Amino acid sequence: MKHPERLCMQFYNLVFDHFREQRSIRYYADKLRITSNYLAMIVRQVCHETPKEAIVRQVLLEMKHQLVHTELTAEQIALRLHFADTSYMCRFFRKHTGMSVSKFRNSING
Repeated sequence: MKHPERLCMQFYNLVFDHFREQRSIRYYADKLRITSNYLAMIVRQVCHETPKEAIVRQVLLEMKHQLVHTELTAEQIALRLHFADTSYMCRFFRKHTGMSVSKFRNSING
């Protein structure tokens, strides 16, 4: 069994490297050669969040960065982040931030 803190560090490094393409906890657990349940338990114990929360946070940080620092359209950002379509990405953003993509961009740039 791997040391929990080291396992968390490896998980976060993997998330940072792959969050654009992979949002499945199973993907990260498989990469670490552990079960999804064990990953969830370790991340909760050591980092006080779920693996899903860590992945979502990284995706949202990237979305916000793209919205603030580029002129990319929502469609282009959705493609870069491998969302199935733009409307799904916009719903994802609204669900986790409480505001629309356009409202967020306007509040920063306005």
